[in-house]
Amino acid sequence: MSEAERNGHRRSRDARVDRCNLRLGNYLIITDAKKTEKLYMQGLKESLPKSVRDQLQIKVVTDISTDKLVEEACSLRSKSSVYCDTWIVFDRDLVPNFDKIIKDAESNEIHVAWSNPCIEMWFLAYFNKTPNIPDSTTCIRKFKNLCRSKMNKYEYHKEDEAIYKKLIQYGDEVQAIKCAKARYKSLQNISRKCSEMVGGTTLYQLVEDIKSKDLS
Repeated sequence: MSEAERNGHRRSRDARVDRCNLRLGNYLIITDAKKTEKLYMQGLKESLPKSVRDQLQIKVVTDISTDKLVEEACSLRSKSSVYCDTWIVFDRDLVPNFDKIIKDAESNEIHVAWSNPCIEMWFLAYFNKTPNIPDSTTCIRKFKNLCRSKMNKYEYHKEDEAIYKKLIQYGDEVQAIKCAKARYKSLQNISRKCSEMVGGTTLYQLVEDIKSKDLS
């Protein structure tokens, strides 16, 4: 390869890096959910100042088979050089190979935002609660009851486009991050398997990272 060709290759690679640095972040988020996670992430982005939103890309790909999350994330990332932050978001629920999916993601340099048993555990953290509830049905029911009592009789459903607005209106996001972080740390002292960390969630890591872009 000639020096000119080498330099051209270097410029091409540098251009990809520059495109990445032009924005505050380029997030590719892959989830097996149909609506809830995407609506939550959209609400999160819309809550940021326009000056931040204009420099922040968040692409959410939904309804991917749980077993294919890592494969899909790798595939989409390889097709576009702009994504600097690739995440998969999914629930423990009844996923039998939960720990393997997390391990495979991490070995491919993909961040993981998981909730055990479901995303409603993260929502509960907005009210300083991360209860020891192993099943999604009970967890969702508890969150619905909390919504009625703490959120002006709000009736929660998983396709609510205003879920993020409701959480920050009636809950406390800073406290949610602290609560989830403390819970996760305590669970790590009990088990290293995420599948056994009932009441845990690492969604706080994704939210905290995105919110850190708002320096206003």
